[in-house]
Amino acid sequence: MSFKEKAVSWRQEVHIGKTKPRLIKAAILLLCFGILIGMAWYYSEFSAKDCAILAGICVLTIAIYMIDMPVHPVIRILFALVIPLGCFYTFETLTHQMSTMIELAKRLNIAFYYWLFLFVFFIAGRTSISMAICVAAIAIIGVGNYFVVMFRSNPIVPWDIYSFETAMSVADNYVFSVDWALAEHIAMFILMLIVGVRTNIRLNKKILRPILTVAMCIPAYFYISYLWQDNLERNTGLNDTLFNAKYMHSKDGFFVSFILDIHFLQIEEPKNYSDEYALSLLNEQKVEKVETPEELPDIIAIMDETFSDPAVLGEFETNKDYMPFVHSILRGEVANTISGYADVSVLGGNTANSEFEFLTGNSMAFFPNGSVPYLQYIRDGISTIVPQLEEYGYTTYGTHPYRAKGWNREFIYDLMGFDYRYFQGSFPFEDKLRNYVSDEADFKSILEWRNNTEGPFFMFNVTMQNHSNYGGDFDNFDPQIVAKFKNTSSNKYLNKYLSLMYETDQDVASLLSELSQSDRKTIVVFWGDHQPNDYVVRPIYKEYGLDFDNQTYEQQQQRQKTPFFIWANYDIQEQTNVEISLNYLNILLFETAGLQLDEYQTFRKNLWQGQIPMMNAVGYRNDDGDLVEYDDAPEEIQNLLNEYQNIQYYRMEREYSKKK
Repeated sequence: MSFKEKAVSWRQEVHIGKTKPRLIKAAILLLCFGILIGMAWYYSEFSAKDCAILAGICVLTIAIYMIDMPVHPVIRILFALVIPLGCFYTFETLTHQMSTMIELAKRLNIAFYYWLFLFVFFIAGRTSISMAICVAAIAIIGVGNYFVVMFRSNPIVPWDIYSFETAMSVADNYVFSVDWALAEHIAMFILMLIVGVRTNIRLNKKILRPILTVAMCIPAYFYISYLWQDNLERNTGLNDTLFNAKYMHSKDGFFVSFILDIHFLQIEEPKNYSDEYALSLLNEQKVEKVETPEELPDIIAIMDETFSDPAVLGEFETNKDYMPFVHSILRGEVANTISGYADVSVLGGNTANSEFEFLTGNSMAFFPNGSVPYLQYIRDGISTIVPQLEEYGYTTYGTHPYRAKGWNREFIYDLMGFDYRYFQGSFPFEDKLRNYVSDEADFKSILEWRNNTEGPFFMFNVTMQNHSNYGGDFDNFDPQIVAKFKNTSSNKYLNKYLSLMYETDQDVASLLSELSQSDRKTIVVFWGDHQPNDYVVRPIYKEYGLDFDNQTYEQQQQRQKTPFFIWANYDIQEQTNVEISLNYLNILLFETAGLQLDEYQTFRKNLWQGQIPMMNAVGYRNDDGDLVEYDDAPEEIQNLLNEYQNIQYYRMEREYSKKK
């Protein structure tokens, strides 16, 4: 056949689909790509290279969709084999470089993708359906995970399902920006979706479909058993320590990490655990008796949302001090204060874990990374300092100026036994800064409740003003702080964050000024629940040449620091430069207030003032002042930690079930 005859034959086989529905769908595809390009251009600087890449993917996608031509079955099979690989690569590179992944993890993730595509194919019977379902689902999860990492610096984990309602309640306050890299990844998913639909391989023998679908459960069983084996890291090199979810995902890949995480949905019994052993550890504590003060001080505990000092990551200049009053407290310039930095267990989110550690004295070190006890593990009751204070005659308040169902607080605060529980809609003052109740209104509400409460008063308050996101402009918020760097082009998120710190600082100063004039003895304990997300402090990291994905252990611990202080309107022993973790903070509070410690507080005090002066979910500091990861702890420390874990497990899992 001559070249001319071949060309005529090809034209007869190939035609452009010009039906109205197809043209409409092609127009929708073109609109999607136009939106991607427009959003990337809006949120990022114009890039001719990236724009050309997106345009190229757009043209290729529409051409594949519009042109009808016979495709050899072998080519279809090749496409069907390549698309799962493409989805794997596109998904993982949304949040990290492929070079960070362990080779075995790559193969295991690829195996999962092929299993998933086959499983859905056997159910659907044709690739035009199964490819569309699988690619669309992977794209949605991948892009969702990208934004979760951006907003809270950690990927999606199985127990996030418990906090879905909380996440949705604040989702409208975030800016879901699309840069060129994200736009290109989304475009690749669209391309693979169209190619997958066009493969159109069928499984015609319907009787085989249920048989093959059930048969796919066999490799799934062995796959999961392999990942859930004992000593996985030693045997395979895969990371299953839950030390850092983001690090784990960069090493093991998303789906392997997710399956590994499922294994940790329940609390495992500690080594050597028994109820009798845990109780014996508590009963052997020598509790130091103290005399009850003639006048019990009012206690106001404020955990301020995302309150931190980013300068702990590296010094930088600003147009003016963004927390002058708190800085003066930290320097020891305010009388009757104990001040320093709290080493918290969370970063960029999971606020509830910080209040959990303070109120219970339990440590997040003994839970899976990223878990939230309020949502996962507390069902019948939980031991806290609230009943201890009520035994002294304190009237107790648990308050938060946002939605009651967030982090399950309404249920948890009831279990904790607070006399009064107040949430958004029931605060005396609810003036807003941006979209949240301001700290000024929050603190005025605290004073209102205190002034209307007879006898000793205990307030546990979680603020809301400084919650992310830090983009967007507001008529009721005029940012005052401008950070100055040499090596960065945009500080807009950091500037707004620092401006919020400035507002809180002024409100703290006003609160303490008001309380200093009161004739009622009062103690205020104040700390930040966690530092902000990575995108906020990126200018600092860029200035100092640091990398979020390649931090040293010491650098990671710096990301866990927030300012704290205990202040009184009467004479107390002053201290500065105190380092403390939140599981120890209520001990320091009780001793400052002159209150009796119980057996659990005494046990923890011995750790705090002994060989483990600080511990959080990331690691601990030893009595020589060195930061140590838990895997590197010597046997003596491991034994102490095991004792702590046994007691904590008893108080979490058995104490209230026994009472029932």
